[in-house]
Amino acid sequence: MKPLLVFGGVVLAFVLIGLIGLAMDDDKPTPASGATQSPSVGAGGSAEAVPPYQLETGKKPSNLRVTVDRLYTLPEMTAIVADLQHRYADQPDGYFVQINCSVGGTASLDYRLANAKFAVGRIGAARTGLDDGDREVIMVVGDRQCPPDPLATAAAGATTAQQVVDAIIAAGLPARNPRDNSQSNCRSIGCVQLITTDDVSVYQFPADASALKFAGASPFGVSQRGPIVLVFHGDTPDHRYQPVLNRIVAQ
Repeated sequence: MKPLLVFGGVVLAFVLIGLIGLAMDDDKPTPASGATQSPSVGAGGSAEAVPPYQLETGKKPSNLRVTVDRLYTLPEMTAIVADLQHRYADQPDGYFVQINCSVGGTASLDYRLANAKFAVGRIGAARTGLDDGDREVIMVVGDRQCPPDPLATAAAGATTAQQVVDAIIAAGLPARNPRDNSQSNCRSIGCVQLITTDDVSVYQFPADASALKFAGASPFGVSQRGPIVLVFHGDTPDHRYQPVLNRIVAQ
């Protein structure tokens, strides 16, 4: 009976080794795949070479802002976070990382590619919800590029959205808190420039036809003249703005 017991033990050992091998294969990182990308969660070093990146800290030392010059894969992003984790290994805390493209953002809005966090020490584990030494990297959902495609262009001398907003303000009409949202919106819409205010948004398109098409599809109140479209927050346009638009946009 003893030889049978030894033989059974050997078989059991091989079965256990096989199961452990499968589990290790499941832990290997998978390449990035756009909107369906799963988060990368792990600990220890990264087998991927660390790609170039620039680092700056936020208002809190635990808020880290990374900029890169091209879109990296999930394993490459994970290698960056692993490198940061190594650099801060002697400073226990929970670290939160924003990874942005170096171009394509604005002064108030980054062109985000990924978000990450990692835990150093027990305090880091408590603040991030990760185990001590773990990290998590999540790619931003959507069709991101770095550097992004250039914005559409307008003919030389065309009236800009900013010029329209300036004229509206000069006329004493509401256009509070103007901000340029071109980089974050115009690639998907096809506009040249977008100036948003708390009262009206002003879109500049490269041609009259694209402006007319956009205005016709808008569910909001709009005023359109040439390549400029005013979009109001309600479902009806405010006709006080039309004379300003007619005066500044030549046809």
